[in-house]
Amino acid sequence: MRQQGRNPKRDRSRGTAALELALSLVFLMPLMLSVLDYGYYFYVGSNAEDAARVGVRQAVKAAGGAACGSVAALAAEAAGEQTAVGPGPACTSGGAAYCYMNTPPLSMGGVGGYTTVALTCATVAGISQWTINVTIDFPPAIGFVAPWMPASPTAGRVRYKTTLVSN
Repeated sequence: MRQQGRNPKRDRSRGTAALELALSLVFLMPLMLSVLDYGYYFYVGSNAEDAARVGVRQAVKAAGGAACGSVAALAAEAAGEQTAVGPGPACTSGGAAYCYMNTPPLSMGGVGGYTTVALTCATVAGISQWTINVTIDFPPAIGFVAPWMPASPTAGRVRYKTTLVSN
């Protein structure tokens, strides 16, 4: 005779849900960790490209439309137009793109500053052409897929590099 309130069919399947969860986590956790790492990589990349735009804009504005090689263009190129961009404390060196990456809310450089900005001006077919390279070496969010990201010379970091050409 069957006991009231007990289902023998249910007793046999007890623990199945926990087992299914454990087996599916084997595949889901690496997927979630890689999504976090790549999402952070693209976040840093988007901000590096914004920093390049800001840096070129400030350099062109500082040069005042002067041709490459002029005093104004050379001064803008050498100084990188040292202007603070965005909220936070004033940035005292490195130019607008460097300041964009290393002041709050981004603060990507951290201790030691791993952001590199190179700004050059060249005349191409009589037109001044500004080129800015922004390179940032940063620790990945989790590091799960760091071996598949562009490596940095600094151990434990990955690299994002962007180049913007403007005239």
